[in-house]
Amino acid sequence: MLKRVVGLPGEDIAAHDGVFYVNGMSLAEPYVKFCDFRKQVATGRIDAGCFLVAGDNRSHTIIAVVSRERILGRAIAIPGVLQ
Repeated sequence: MLKRVVGLPGEDIAAHDGVFYVNGMSLAEPYVKFCDFRKQVATGRIDAGCFLVAGDNRSHTIIAVVSRERILGRAIAIPGVLQ
């Protein structure tokens, strides 16, 4: 699975009306094309060694907090998406 890191360890995260907020500031996400997500995301602080991840298709994505050990690599190019 390819996910985007939305929140870092120690950051306060909230989400409502399809927008993520990091430390009280809305997160600019121009790459998100489908933002009609209605999922409930608990407000809180991300634990040390953990990251909040989400896919860009917010209508059908999994939003999760994962440990650093679960992050296996980095996407450097996706044909037709990144240039």
